[in-house]
Amino acid sequence: MNLIKTSIVVCAFNEELMLSKCLNSIKTNICNQANTNEIIIIDNNSVDTTSDIALKFIEDNNNLMIRYLKIEHVPLTSSRNTAISFCKGEYIVFVDADAIVGENWLVNILSKFNENTHIVAGNVTNYNNQSYFANFIYNSHYKCSLKTSRLIGANMGFKSSVFDMNNGFLAATGN
Repeated sequence: MNLIKTSIVVCAFNEELMLSKCLNSIKTNICNQANTNEIIIIDNNSVDTTSDIALKFIEDNNNLMIRYLKIEHVPLTSSRNTAISFCKGEYIVFVDADAIVGENWLVNILSKFNENTHIVAGNVTNYNNQSYFANFIYNSHYKCSLKTSRLIGANMGFKSSVFDMNNGFLAATGN
């Protein structure tokens, strides 16, 4: 029987401004079930202080199961596929490194899984309305995705069996 229920994957590339907030928001969500969750941080060859922040978080939270991998820069789907190969959880949940998860985020995602539900995605909100770039990405990518597929990469979870059957995400050839 698998002791790890959930693998939480954080893919990061040059996220020194947000990574600490992201990881701390995840920590708040799992602190009561730290022994059944793992966090996997995939550093997509960042050239800023992302690696220092990730390693400091691991050092400061040795009560949590956290793995850090720095990989050669690849497209995001390949980064996620690398993470999947290390995940031990029954569920694999993805969060972007520039995201902050809300209260009860993990409980809410996991509560939606059942015998017939293998993929769950949550909402995404742009809290950085002062940024032209953040507004552009939110409106051109996330907002329209919520109206169509409802599967948002910044906040999605899968039963690990989905990846066993499909060998991960479709590999991208570029960013």
